[in-house]
Amino acid sequence: MVLWQERSAPQGSEEVSRQPARGARDLLPQDVRDNRWLCGQLHKVYRCWGYKELAPPTIERLDTLAAAGAIDGNVLLRVAGQDALGLRPEITASVARAACTRLAGLPRPLRLWYEGNVFQREDVGGHERVQEELQSGIELIGAPGLAGDGELVAILLDACRQLPFHPDHQPTLLLGHSALFAALLANFPTHQQAGLRQALSRYDILQLQALDLSAADREQARRLLSVRGEPGAVLERLSAFSSAAAVEELRALVELITERARQAGVRLQLDPTFLPTFTFYDGVVLRLVCQGSHALAPVATGGRYNRLLRHFAPGDRDASGTGFSFKVERLRRLLQDRRVTLS
Repeated sequence: MVLWQERSAPQGSEEVSRQPARGARDLLPQDVRDNRWLCGQLHKVYRCWGYKELAPPTIERLDTLAAAGAIDGNVLLRVAGQDALGLRPEITASVARAACTRLAGLPRPLRLWYEGNVFQREDVGGHERVQEELQSGIELIGAPGLAGDGELVAILLDACRQLPFHPDHQPTLLLGHSALFAALLANFPTHQQAGLRQALSRYDILQLQALDLSAADREQARRLLSVRGEPGAVLERLSAFSSAAAVEELRALVELITERARQAGVRLQLDPTFLPTFTFYDGVVLRLVCQGSHALAPVATGGRYNRLLRHFAPGDRDASGTGFSFKVERLRRLLQDRRVTLS
């Protein structure tokens, strides 16, 4: 859940002690019941696929939480103490650590699922605000290539069939590939690539216009924003780019999951400039979005993170991992807005 304070109490007043932390709020009984029901529906799917529950700690060492530098330290909520500890901003890094240490001796692939809260900090107008979010997800450790990516997406689509989406939600699965995005960026000046990566992945036209690009580079970047949509058409346009391996990975994945997506009522869309917020993904990436009352709402995100596994197991050059997580609070609010009955 992305939590926010609906009104702020004056500093120094007695009312401050009766308010949640800035950015936080209480969950009412109906919200708690709905969250549990949604998680229960997801857990049924995970178990049907043979996944076992893992419960990583909420507090981890900061070097684990930083996920090999893929997570900005500014979002981490640090815990006071002698050791460098913090509250987890996501759960994948904790599962990867456990898979490479206490679970290292188990045969692969490991199929693990989890449920728990994650925490991030952000600055809003010079004030620190806490975001707390309930997540439910899976991690598939030791299944490289199409077999792993295909299983991951199949489970996500099966989960969608268990969820009571309204037709107006129009669930859409965005697919991309980090290597393809890198190949697209390689056509631009090196010093501009970081800014372009951020602007393109966020579909931020204003940020794109603010970059100091030549007229030709600016036009090329704008064209990249239009390379998204129906998989067949996008794959045809992408065939001209140099990252042929990534394009073929996406082509094979789309062929594998198209019928399952149709049965689940989920539209597929290829989006070569999509990247999740955390940058430890290094292969196929995905995001499930639905049409909310006023805007698109992302309700699940994931992808492949082989490099992160190898950070925790430096001697295993073949380590591989992929996974996704549902943002349960966002999903609940999306369904409640359409007055969908959760029971």
